[in-house]
Amino acid sequence: MNDAQVCDYRNKRIGYIFQTFNLIQQFNVRDNVAVPLLLSGMKKKESYKKVEELLEKVGMTNRMFEYPRTLSGGEQQRVAFARAMANSPDIILADEPTGNLDTRNGEIIVNLLMETNKEYGTTVLCVSHDERIIEKGQRTILIEEITCVE
Repeated sequence: MNDAQVCDYRNKRIGYIFQTFNLIQQFNVRDNVAVPLLLSGMKKKESYKKVEELLEKVGMTNRMFEYPRTLSGGEQQRVAFARAMANSPDIILADEPTGNLDTRNGEIIVNLLMETNKEYGTTVLCVSHDERIIEKGQRTILIEEITCVE
């Protein structure tokens, strides 16, 4: 694949959830979630309809026109989750998705990840220290220490 094909593949087939959310601060919630849809060629009107469905799933429709700086960490992570699900990916890669969240918001994200796997068959590959994720995972690989040898 050339670079454009690789980018298109990643956008359409892989969803990313980062520990630090990585939301675009100049975009409101709706536009942050719409980014992968627009990049995949979906028309703006159609993408906003899908965004509303995704935000409803994560309980964020009431904050659709807010900007990331006005949201709590849990709210930002739910927006990031909706963005990761925008193109109905085959795989979600999640890097410490509960790392910056309180217990309640961490539970919400863990449950969303598990529901996504069960409902849509989406593979969730998650790196975490959070016992809630580890306990609920179908398969766990424990990496305790990595030593580099030259």
